[in-house]
Amino acid sequence: MAPTKRQAVDWTSVPSRSISISGDAYRFARKRAFGVFLGLPGVRDKVRKQVDEATLGLEKKLVNFGPDVTRHSRLPAEGWSAEVVKKELEDLSNMKHTRWEDGYVSGAVYHGGQDLQDVQIEAFSKFTVSNPIHPDVFPAVRKMEAEVVAMVLSMFHAPEGAAGVTTSGGTESILMACLSARQKAYHERNVTEPEMILPETAHVAFRKACDYFGIKMHLVECAAPGYKVSVGAVGRLINANTILLVGSAPNFPHGIIDDISALSRLALRKRLPLHVDCCLGSFLVPFLARAGYPTESFDFRLRGVTSISVDTHKYGFAPKGSSTVLYRDQKLRSYQYYVSPDWSGGVYASPNMAGSRPGALIAGCWASMMKQGENGYIKSCHAIVGAAKKIEGAIRTDPALSADLTIIGKPLVSVIAFKSNTLNMYDIADGMSAKGWHLNALQNPPAMHVAVTLPIVPVADKLVRDLIECVAEEKAKEAERVASGKGKKGSASGDTAALYGVAGSLPDKRIVVSLANAFLDTLYKVDGEGTVIYLSISVGCTCGSRRSFASSAWSGSCSESGHRSLETSCKLELAELKSNWAHMSCLAIDRGCRTSCAEVLAISRRKSGEAVEQGVCGGRQRRASRLPTAEVGGNRQERTRAEKGKRSSTSKLQCRNMRFQPPRRLLLSSNLLSTPSAQAQTPTSTSTTMSGAMRATRVLQTMQPAGRLAMKPTSMMAMRPTSMLAMRRTPAMLLQSTRRSMMPVPVRACSCLRARLFR
Repeated sequence: MAPTKRQAVDWTSVPSRSISISGDAYRFARKRAFGVFLGLPGVRDKVRKQVDEATLGLEKKLVNFGPDVTRHSRLPAEGWSAEVVKKELEDLSNMKHTRWEDGYVSGAVYHGGQDLQDVQIEAFSKFTVSNPIHPDVFPAVRKMEAEVVAMVLSMFHAPEGAAGVTTSGGTESILMACLSARQKAYHERNVTEPEMILPETAHVAFRKACDYFGIKMHLVECAAPGYKVSVGAVGRLINANTILLVGSAPNFPHGIIDDISALSRLALRKRLPLHVDCCLGSFLVPFLARAGYPTESFDFRLRGVTSISVDTHKYGFAPKGSSTVLYRDQKLRSYQYYVSPDWSGGVYASPNMAGSRPGALIAGCWASMMKQGENGYIKSCHAIVGAAKKIEGAIRTDPALSADLTIIGKPLVSVIAFKSNTLNMYDIADGMSAKGWHLNALQNPPAMHVAVTLPIVPVADKLVRDLIECVAEEKAKEAERVASGKGKKGSASGDTAALYGVAGSLPDKRIVVSLANAFLDTLYKVDGEGTVIYLSISVGCTCGSRRSFASSAWSGSCSESGHRSLETSCKLELAELKSNWAHMSCLAIDRGCRTSCAEVLAISRRKSGEAVEQGVCGGRQRRASRLPTAEVGGNRQERTRAEKGKRSSTSKLQCRNMRFQPPRRLLLSSNLLSTPSAQAQTPTSTSTTMSGAMRATRVLQTMQPAGRLAMKPTSMMAMRPTSMLAMRRTPAMLLQSTRRSMMPVPVRACSCLRARLFR
């Protein structure tokens, strides 16, 4: 019996699967074999270690840390004044970032100019508290939203009775179109195992929709030289469960418009919905012809097109977070609605994924469209597409580029994608990044694209010049590597090359997925949130003139000749070392260091942005005579010997919840040198060495400018105090090279936080 509208299907029980038109058996077997290989114990541990190292690298790049960075993981006890908030916002806006204002960013920021931004700010200020879920409370927002949809429908030649809704972005617009097609097939054709056919170049949001809504996915190859979807292959994949066909105008990777006319004819013949993704083309493709550029059919004038996604926040220059999805008729739109008639809180109805929505975004979108007008969008289309064609022409005709780079397909809009058969494209991408450009790396095939925006228009010539230089540099590097035998042609070395080289070479993508998950996790890390703490070591002068510096190396000066007042910070970062952890949270100081003038004033621990926790994990050790070192656990016998060897008269600062850990023991010995050239020498003998998991690494950097002090660890090994005497003595040492002053002093750690020292 056919399901009624009240019956429900457990869509989560329908797995989303990807099917390619050829080579499935071979790819499956290769992926399965590689997965087994990755599961081998030795391989698994090595892969896990490399993923952990890559994760730490992500944190260092994305999470701001340092002694001067303030974090906020809890509400302030008392609210800030407006002046303090504004000052903090100003500081945040000035954080180091890619200067999109100078036109060095591909896509990402679709800025319509300062005048338009001023209008948007005015619209925001007037509708900050508005929420379109309450149209009776905010009638103006309802009016503006309806007018935005109507204007976009008009741009895409919608027929009488067409409808649409606003969304939070292109992804939600695509999700809603897929959901609507699924519900339509379920209610009208009793399809309970829905399938969707899309080009492999279609936006990834379609894959997300399949995963979210339990739709089986068929990917169709977009082969060279045109890189358009094969309509014949689409037709061969259609069956009784097919709910939707997809085309792009243009697609994100290569900027190619699919053959929407042929897809429309196929959809009409098979009586299937056809969705056209115009999120990237948005406010460019409707005006191509009027701006004087060639175009293709793509909108509702093709009778087979039933829905279109259009981003207003791209080339419509609206504030980020606004898009639309358009339908040929209202009935198709109604399939994306959610209505709950029997909720105890009242009858609930929502047109899209969200409940409450920011009315200020709708006001900003409406104001942007009214400020630009048709002529404004035609002018911007002419400028943007003109700059894209300038870049395309240079790559096709300039001998410095055309010999090594090839344009992908025949782009008609703002995106120009190119590949190389002679050079590694990801090395070129890294080279452009080094010159300040933020371009998009692609895969399948390895390529790179430029999505031209208004800020890029005035610097298009510079982009071409830098690309010429980068290609020449990479050609020279490739020739040198091949000639020297150090690496084959096309070997990758940079960050982009490393990531996409791995992604393209591995049949099993679990490693790439792990790195992507780590990237997403890193986006929500707060600086100092249990991952980075700072160990500050202050050395002062007894002459009375004392200064402190929060820096990564020793620096400072004293008023007396030859004397210095110094402070440094080293970081403690969360990291797993195989199955063992180094516990370095709260520190217990046994001894400091003292000479005729300099002495250790404090060794303290703090999280970035917080005050030093004096009396808990830090404080002064005035009369001390040993160099600061660190200890992490040790096996039971080593720990027992260490405890027995301690002098009972040693003063200590201990954390309230001190708990010693047995796995490992580590002593970090450091020397103060007066010149950068003076190097601490490794001891000739040691009593105990560390395991391979705790290999030697620097903790503090050496100061390069002359006249400053440098501090380096001599070794990351557990050593007897007497072995320190075997070090080569230098006249430049501030510390007296006596047995008493050179003895390492253990700084213990408790289990409050798991961390390790790193450079």
